Amino acid sequence: MINLTNLLLCPICSESIDSCKCYKQQGDIFIYPYKEVEGDIVISGYDTLEDFGAGNIRSYTFQVVLALTTLPIAMLGARRKIGLNILDAGCGHGIIQRVLRNTRFCRNMKPHYIGIDVSLKKLSKVQEFHYPYGRLLINYPLHKGIPLADNVIDICFLIDVIEHIDKSDGINLLKEIKRVSSKDAIFVLKTPNKCNAKTQDKKETIHKYLFELDELYDILYDLGFKNIKVYGCEIPKANLSLLSQDELNKYNEMASLYGKWLTQFFFAFKHPGISSELLYIINNTNIGDGPKNLGLDTFI
Repeated sequence: MINLTNLLLCPICSESIDSCKCYKQQGDIFIYPYKEVEGDIVISGYDTLEDFGAGNIRSYTFQVVLALTTLPIAMLGARRKIGLNILDAGCGHGIIQRVLRNTRFCRNMKPHYIGIDVSLKKLSKVQEFHYPYGRLLINYPLHKGIPLADNVIDICFLIDVIEHIDKSDGINLLKEIKRVSSKDAIFVLKTPNKCNAKTQDKKETIHKYLFELDELYDILYDLGFKNIKVYGCEIPKANLSLLSQDELNKYNEMASLYGKWLTQFFFAFKHPGISSELLYIINNTNIGDGPKNLGLDTFI
């Protein structure tokens, strides 16, 4: 079994695993203590923050599709081919891990999986799934920091996480991802589109802060992320009126052939500003040679 504990860096004492005495270990899971203050209530423990539930089948389906489309491209573009360190930040039930193990292309590259989540219950489920290529599971809230050493991650996924924390915590999380990522790392980020939430006049109950497309792009760029591409994920019915008449005619033609759901995704990639979700692909490989196109435009 591959040992990845050398990647750990305690967020409390800043010591490596050899010197740190802060953590508990439960199988593959390394548990770091934390304390939260909500109003006048102090919450402490290892699994006490809000658990947003198992999600719905549509969300799960999209995460699988996202992993299947971006993982092979990201792994091909990565500097190293065998034994990549892949960070699943806010891993939930570990969908990325399942795709890595069950997809032949990914299996051949024997990637290391690092999953971080605030829910010990979910991590315990992730641990039940056999993963033979090296795995590290960490129980810690991401907005408090990432318990990893500098420059150790080759590919990072942050899927439907950043909207559940305050803006300042979200920016700090992005800084942490930048810190733990290698200079050639690839970063995949997905989050709801604030403009879409306004259009639909939807009351947000579990989201703390939603970003607009340009706002998040500028933050990522200022933090040092370069070669940023933005895609959309589904255009809601309320936003179809924002398409030109020619585009709307094409949309209706495609919808009759392929179905509205698939057509909405296709058009959203071309019009991220009016989509339900924003998908950012940050590719830092060969940055000295200028932007490198990973082929995502034609792949999806």
